[in-house]
Amino acid sequence: MLVITPLVFLGGSFYSVDMLPPAWQTVTLFNPVLYLISGFRWSFFEVADVSVGISLAMISLFLLGCPGLVDVQNRLSPETVAPAAGLVQPKPALARDRSQSID
Repeated sequence: MLVITPLVFLGGSFYSVDMLPPAWQTVTLFNPVLYLISGFRWSFFEVADVSVGISLAMISLFLLGCPGLVDVQNRLSPETVAPAAGLVQPKPALARDRSQSID
């Protein structure tokens, strides 16, 4: 929710992006929600903030880039880096050692 809400509000879902100041218009062009909203707006009203071709290209780019980003994140996660670096901590024993029981 902390990521989705600002993306939706800056994506032009409630207003046209042309109403934003020029600096925020530039920032909004990096928002994937803008291209989704623009595509929906064009399909209903035949009016869009971004051309349909650019919108489809950017949506495709984001969809292709997301699995690559997840792959990079998984490769760099501590669970995969630690064994390769020899930094694996031994797992604690779950069962009690019965040979050293106190009677």
